[in-house]
Formats: sequence, C-alpha cells, structure tokens
Amino acid sequence: MEVVFNDYSLDSQFGSSDAFADSLTEYTLPLLEILKEGGSLILKKFQSYDLRVTQEMTLNDFLTSNQFMGYSESQKLRSLIVGLMHEPYWEENPKSDPSATYMTDYTGIFSGENPNCFSEAYERERMLLSVEHDDFKNESISVKKNDELANISNFYNKQSSLVALFRWNHISFSEFLFHLSDGIKVSFFKSGGEAYIDKEFKSLQLSGNDVFKIIEYYKRWLIGIRTGAMMAHLTDSIHHRGCTYSELRVTLDDKREFRLFYKQFGSQYVFFNMLLKDTTETPEQTKDKTYSLIKVFETLN
Repeated sequence: MEVVFNDYSLDSQFGSSDAFADSLTEYTLPLLEILKEGGSLILKKFQSYDLRVTQEMTLNDFLTSNQFMGYSESQKLRSLIVGLMHEPYWEENPKSDPSATYMTDYTGIFSGENPNCFSEAYERERMLLSVEHDDFKNESISVKKNDELANISNFYNKQSSLVALFRWNHISFSEFLFHLSDGIKVSFFKSGGEAYIDKEFKSLQLSGNDVFKIIEYYKRWLIGIRTGAMMAHLTDSIHHRGCTYSELRVTLDDKREFRLFYKQFGSQYVFFNMLLKDTTETPEQTKDKTYSLIKVFETLN
C-alpha cells in the first residue's frame, strides 16, 4: 500500500525538539509501526527532509544531527523510515494529471503540472500520512480534481487510522481488534499462521453497518473489561463438554446475531472462534469446534 507523506503537516509548528519527540511517541511512531507491519510504502518528495519541525530544526536535523542521537524517538523514527521508505520519492514517477486542476482548503487551486502531496494521494491509493498538526486531525481530507471531489484518508495517529486501514484491507479483522485493545491483553488463536477468526470472517457476508456494530460492541466490551462492570447483554458463559468459555454477543438486526467466542487465561483474553447466526441457540458443531481450539491452545501453552 502506498501512502503519501503530507508535506504541509510540517511547518515549524513545534516549539521544541522535545515537543516533537513527545508528539512522535503519542501520534506518529505507533502508526508507522502498523504501516511497517503491513508492508506499506511511504512516498515523499525530494525536499521532505528539509521541512522545518521547529524554527531552528529540520526533519533531517532531528534524524542525523549528533545533538539528537541520544533521543530514542530519533533512533526509532530512523529505523522505521528504513523499512517504510524504500525508493520513496513520488517525484521520480508522478501520477498527477498535468492537464487537470486540483484544489484543497490548504493549497487553493493548483495545476497538475506542479503536483504536490494532495494531488499525488488523489491519483494513487488516496492515503496521506500527516504529522500531528492542528489543520490535519480529521480522518479525511477533501481534494477536488476538476469537478470531481474525493476524500483522502488522513493517517495521523493509530486510533484515528484503524478504521480506514481495516476498511482498505490493510489490516485483518483480528489485527484491528488487537490494536483497539490498548492496555488489555488480547490475542487470537492461530491456525496455519493465520488467526482462526480471520478465516471465518472472510467467509461472512457483512455490510458496512454490520461491521460498524461489531466494532461498537467490541469497544463496549473493552470498557467493561477495564471498569469491571460488564453489561449483562454483552457477554454470556458457555458450558460445553466440561469446558467453560465466554461469548461476546452482537445484535446485528432482528434476525441475525454475531458471536465472538473467547476464554480468559489469567489477565489474557484469547479469541478462538466466531459465528453469524439466525437462530436462538448456538449450534453444537460450533461449540465443538471452539472446544477443540481451546484444547489445542491449552496443550500448546
């Protein structure tokens, strides 16, 4: 996946190198780690490293100057850039249409003969990476080409970017749930190197609204775990063949129920199986399968 770096998101907005380092830790570095895990490529322009972080410091200064070599944030950013920016310059092969005009709220109207990060993101995979900046905290940025308006996904921190990354199939269902679960130990039983629930999820015919409901219920489940006040309708216990485990219950509509089956091991919550059903009872074969996966996990651990 190609993501274009937003050059307009670095314009000396940070008061000090420490403020920039803190912003990297909170916003940028966790997002870059996800992008690297997914094999993304971040494209920038030739002058991106010359952009100013503070009035006195460029991005290149922060990455290469001896003054900042002791910053763990500088070291981590350098390491992530190596994996994310192989042959990264979009100017070597621009995709902007030279016969078109483009417009954004940040640039006004400009010609495709003089492209920038917005026109390149528009013509590529419509994804933009921004550093923390007051002007770029929305999840999308509107770019107009001639008379056609499109929304570009704007990645500026992990939490605001997860839905877009999932929607674009850049992260799997289990990875999406994992990254939502900050501070809670959540894992997923794997079969053949892939989370079992991902295999099941791919086979389901779910609408965007269905997925939105599943996400919202999962977030409520996380709140219940954190506060110790789980709402009764969210979970239930299943007792099967001498094994007790839990289900996260999601009501999609009047006819369909979605279930995620998990078991707690100490402070860890392991998800094993899922089910989309239109019956009141969980089928025995689903219970048997979940039981078998739990037993395999317990044997291996």
